[in-house]
Amino acid sequence: MEIVLRRVRHDDMPTIVRISSDIWDGSDYVPAIAQDWINDEKGIFIAAEVEGLLRGFGKLTLQGPDCGWCEGLRVDSHFRGKGTARAIAIALIETARSAGLRTLRFATSVDNIESIHLNESLGFRRISGFRYLSIEGLREMEEAQARAASLAGGVQAVQVSARREADCAALIARIAGSSFVAKAGAMLPWGFMFEPATRGSISTSIAEGALFAAGGDRAHPEALLLLQPSHEAPRNDPNPTQLCIRFMEGSGCAGLAALSAGIRHAMEHGARGIEASVPVDPELMRLLHEGGFKDWWEELAPSAPTVLLYDYPQEMLRNESGSDAPVVQTSCM
Repeated sequence: MEIVLRRVRHDDMPTIVRISSDIWDGSDYVPAIAQDWINDEKGIFIAAEVEGLLRGFGKLTLQGPDCGWCEGLRVDSHFRGKGTARAIAIALIETARSAGLRTLRFATSVDNIESIHLNESLGFRRISGFRYLSIEGLREMEEAQARAASLAGGVQAVQVSARREADCAALIARIAGSSFVAKAGAMLPWGFMFEPATRGSISTSIAEGALFAAGGDRAHPEALLLLQPSHEAPRNDPNPTQLCIRFMEGSGCAGLAALSAGIRHAMEHGARGIEASVPVDPELMRLLHEGGFKDWWEELAPSAPTVLLYDYPQEMLRNESGSDAPVVQTSCM
């Protein structure tokens, strides 16, 4: 069986939608941002064809001059088990290697056994685990905001203006050097995506979202909360319905005050849900639970991660290994 790889085209959209309809009970995010991926001049959106029919696809996103992120690997549910996913994954790795990337990472849910088995067999190594929580629906958000505010004991949070560089500079450095970011492999979580936590990326997140501080003083707040529109929403969406907690730090009244302010901000801007991937830390988990967030997978022990972060070893990215996969690559870069 010959698998031909090429770039995804705009006329592939109907097939992408059909293939994605079998993912996550029809709630897959890929159709919403596939057009952005096709137009992405920095990354590559790869399609896998068999006998002229699109059977799968996957995306390599460039997160800087030397950092790559693999995402959105999907295969037609009627065509699985035939090596298509492996061929796409190998092509993404080889493309990253040819581009001279130093890091290549991806994240997946703990129950995605097929993805875990495939990528571990190709050399990816698990480097961290996070817990995914969310709050969905306007009523739930209203109740959570009121509850967090009442538990904050009168502590108030303020939004840090991205325009006030003097205010942001120290806080950006604090976020970049935090244990929260260190536990993510020096990355900033974005739901099921992670990106390098550089000062530039943190600054962009603040500019596109909102940073809240509570307790202490302006220069040294006791709690911080960074919100941004979900990675799974189309870029430049003027009315994102889903926001994501990119970073949170602090506990007690200050932490709850920042959380309450963040939820209020989300509702005021038309959001109907907030997601968060956070380190499996008892204080952060308690804070989110008190603020009305629910675990995506409640059956797992509180100490168990539900989002797994993987890294492709640098020594393997530097070495050309070749592959015996039945692949013909055409115009991938």
